[in-house]
Amino acid sequence: MSGEYEPRGLTEASRIKMTRRLCSVVLIFEGLVVFFGALVASRMSDDVSSGAALAVGGGLALGCVLATGLLRSPAGIPVGWAVQVLVLLTAVIVPAMVILGLIFGGLWIAALRIGRMVAEGYPGGGG
Repeated sequence: MSGEYEPRGLTEASRIKMTRRLCSVVLIFEGLVVFFGALVASRMSDDVSSGAALAVGGGLALGCVLATGLLRSPAGIPVGWAVQVLVLLTAVIVPAMVILGLIFGGLWIAALRIGRMVAEGYPGGGG
């Protein structure tokens, strides 16, 4: 015993799980918000038909859920990025979606960065 304190960090597996959990939370909440946004857009938008708004919003919400499931594989993060881009692209038709896209895109980046910080063992990052 050298008398020095060695912090006990997370194992590599638990660090990866932490990143997955953070990203999963972002995608699940994004799916809910996108779905409810589609319901609002279907009722209030004059530019988009009700069926198209529900189909696109429902598809994006389903994409969020599927991307969450894929986070267990290496393809999960790229699919999550694709979902972020698709949400931003819906702003072409429903301009209010740019706000949601920017908010959840920022949360997605934050989840990835915080997960990376934990994995690299930065002070205050759990390691």
